[in-house]
This record gives sequence, C-alpha cells and structure tokens, in this order.
Amino acid sequence: MQLLPHHSPGTSYAQQNVVIDFSSLQQQEANSGDFSVATIVEWVRSYPRKGSVHVYLPSDHVLTNARQLQSTLLSLGCTVTRRLPMCHN
Repeated sequence: MQLLPHHSPGTSYAQQNVVIDFSSLQQQEANSGDFSVATIVEWVRSYPRKGSVHVYLPSDHVLTNARQLQSTLLSLGCTVTRRLPMCHN
C-alpha cells in the first residue's frame, strides 16, 4: 500500500490537507496483507504536517483494532473520523 498526499494544481504543498479514507474497507480487505495499520502509523509519523491529515476509519466490525488506531492517530495530531456500519432492515 502506498500513501501519497493529493496535490491540487495551483496550490502549494504547504496548503494541502491530506485525506486518507479507509472507511470503505471490507472485512476481508482489512484482514489481508494489503492493509497495514503499521504502514499508516509510520506514514503519518513521517509526514511533516500531521495536523493537516484527516483519516476516515471503518467501524470496529470491519477493522478490529480501529479504536487503537484512532487513538494512535489522534495522539499524533491527526483528525480521525470513524464510520459506523449502516443498518439494513
């Protein structure tokens, strides 16, 4: 998995916000080798403007350690949003 910030033409990198959206992960993807919590944390740790990073995480149902990852990302200065599963009636 490679995480790169999105750069819009006409703006400097210093003005960019980084959005990492893992909220649509399916359970099988979250448990595969393609998704690595350690990779996300290391990438954020190495990013110079952690306060401009916003991470969307799936629910605990999909990612069993979502709460721990949320706590770690928040402690690094990121904004974190957890998506709740949709109820189907």
